[in-house]
Amino acid sequence: MKPLRGVLFLVLCLFVFAAGTEAREKASPSRGSLYVPRGPILFSVVPLRHQMIYGPEIVLWSSPEEIIALLVSGEAECALLPITLGAAIHTKGFPLILLGVTQWDLFHFLVPPGAPLGSLKELEGESLYLPFGRGTTADVLVRSALRKEGLVPEVNVRLLYGPPQEILGLLGAGKARYAVLPEPFASLALAKEIAVRGLPLRRLWQNEAGEEAHLPVTGLFVSRKSFEKNPEHFRTTEGQYLLSLKWAESHLSQAADLLRRDLPLPREVLEAALKGCDFTYSSGCSADREVRYFYEYLCSQAPEACGGVPEKEFFCP
Repeated sequence: MKPLRGVLFLVLCLFVFAAGTEAREKASPSRGSLYVPRGPILFSVVPLRHQMIYGPEIVLWSSPEEIIALLVSGEAECALLPITLGAAIHTKGFPLILLGVTQWDLFHFLVPPGAPLGSLKELEGESLYLPFGRGTTADVLVRSALRKEGLVPEVNVRLLYGPPQEILGLLGAGKARYAVLPEPFASLALAKEIAVRGLPLRRLWQNEAGEEAHLPVTGLFVSRKSFEKNPEHFRTTEGQYLLSLKWAESHLSQAADLLRRDLPLPREVLEAALKGCDFTYSSGCSADREVRYFYEYLCSQAPEACGGVPEKEFFCP
């Protein structure tokens, strides 16, 4: 995935094509669909994807560039997005609404078997692999935590970046010792016995936001323009999402089997990964303070990767 700054530039470029899309919006066959990224969050929409309960059609997206283009063109109205990407799109001029936070935490430190990581201070002189790129949630948290330990990023600890699949391969080949990975890649590394869990990334966030804090990862977003035209429709979509999530959580094994059609991983790995994810749903209004503080923190630590903190109406229209 490209660094967030590159994504933000793409947002600005795509707005050039946003004008004159009204006719395309009316004719689009995708209206009423829910766009979902490939990954563990698919677990929450398995019943919708396989038409086990009534609700929107599930359409998969694979990259920030793709979903930004779909939203700006009007083809997509409602989507599950990384919390950071949703705010970036919104603050760069394409208004969104956060209906709710759908996934929390998700990231884990991975360390060599038999070499537990007591504190980040022990990373001095080591290389640490981080998923995606500069300015992402994991990167900002790790850099801040290293500085608090008296370590200078890139000087005392070398930070390297790559897609989770690539980092997993480096761990397996013995070319990487320390990494931060999201699920299901963290559980896959454990199953292969090429790493063990260190401290969860949530621990770093708790050091910033308090012992009860959780790290917001994914949210259910809707185009403000679309929401204002038909708020009842999108509140219904939100309710259908919650019913889907409730079914998946109460039928874990069956949901994991269905999820394997999109994520071809061993069933036991998927089940372990799902148990390591927090799918607690919190509405935008309820999560306002916690998510706003998260955005403020990211902007204070990495202003070059932050477009600003969204206004209140972003959380609670």
